Amino acid sequence: MLSALVAVRDEDDGRLDDDELFVTVMTLLVAGYKTTAAQIGKGLLTLFRHPAELAAARAHRDEARLRRVSEELLRFTPPGAGYGIARYAVEDVEVGGVLIPAGSTVFVARHSGNRDEAHFPDAERFDIGRGTANQHLTFGAGPAFCVGAPVARMELELAFDALLHRLPGLALAVPEAEVPWNSDTAAQAPERVLITWDGAAARLRSAP
Repeated sequence: MLSALVAVRDEDDGRLDDDELFVTVMTLLVAGYKTTAAQIGKGLLTLFRHPAELAAARAHRDEARLRRVSEELLRFTPPGAGYGIARYAVEDVEVGGVLIPAGSTVFVARHSGNRDEAHFPDAERFDIGRGTANQHLTFGAGPAFCVGAPVARMELELAFDALLHRLPGLALAVPEAEVPWNSDTAAQAPERVLITWDGAAARLRSAP
């Protein structure tokens, strides 16, 4: 994809200049890779924290269950939990009984909607059986909805399929308190997650 973008820039027909190429490549690397990689690490830790849900996720290998697991992880621990969007109020507007005057800059922490009790009952509980998990705001909404959401969802489902079903006995190798985290608000995640894997069990399970 990057090579194709560079080729378009090199055609010098005005469709893509250097600045547009740079911004597009940075968007692909951050939004298309970094956040998904962060979500895999955060999701794995979340599953380790909830052994009953981890066992339930491992109990059956089917597409619907994998989708529920990845959607609830996106709702419960989205990449960049402190991430929001700065917006400029062009006119006076009242939100939740608070007046935001025209000319104000506001920081919208959209992920807070993922814990809205009015929409997600018992929102502070991680529940892979939640039927409304896919209504989260992790990918945004409306005109600003993430165009890469279908790809991200596919990547997460494939990743958790491998982690949950192809690697039996997967466990955290160190106490969770020792897992180092980065300080990136756009893709806040563990810097690394050290795990152990019962390879012998995997070989036995995969034997005909």
